[in-house]
Amino acid sequence: MLEENIVVSRSTPSLALFYLSFVPLLGGLAIVRTASQLRDRKFVQLGWAIFAISLVMALGESLVLAWLVQIGLALWFRAQHSRPEPLPPPSKIDFNNCSKHELVRLLGLPIVYANDIEIARTEGYIFTHVEELTEIAGLPEAQARRIGSQIIFSYDETKHGADSWRRLNILSTSELQAFGVAEAAAEKIVEERSLNGEYRSAIEVKRRTGLPLRTYQRLL
Repeated sequence: MLEENIVVSRSTPSLALFYLSFVPLLGGLAIVRTASQLRDRKFVQLGWAIFAISLVMALGESLVLAWLVQIGLALWFRAQHSRPEPLPPPSKIDFNNCSKHELVRLLGLPIVYANDIEIARTEGYIFTHVEELTEIAGLPEAQARRIGSQIIFSYDETKHGADSWRRLNILSTSELQAFGVAEAAAEKIVEERSLNGEYRSAIEVKRRTGLPLRTYQRLL
């Protein structure tokens, strides 16, 4: 199941200590305290440094410059620890085993294509690569390419190059029968093709003829 790519934030300095870091002289210690809690050694060292500088300048009555540097350090520190950090890449969806809900909600497929895909899977068809989403289920190529990186196929057998549903657009009734299609089904496929033109996908054959996919499974 695909997880949503939610963005989370790193630990953020507490507001109380953040505002305390604006206090002249003591602000450096507030930065040290907060950086220690967040295990940020760099800002721990910088906090001690600005505290020491502020202390020296306070003795010399030149605290304002150190105070401004201290404020700048506090703002930088908070910005560094407030940056969004993405979660690890989401896991991929098993296309042959995911639900119709996942096809729609997680992969963003229109419900009409999700229905067709579910029909094909229910009747025993196992998808093996992205191109079949177009060839078998009629999914537009652009959408198939878009989800290609998000899915895997749980069963991956080598597809025979000579086997293609497209032969349903060229084989005669007798030739279809030679591939194991029953005579009545073969006649229905050829008749529908002659009346309304070539089929655009394997699922369209089912829709137009009413024949289940298993009727011409060997041609897929």
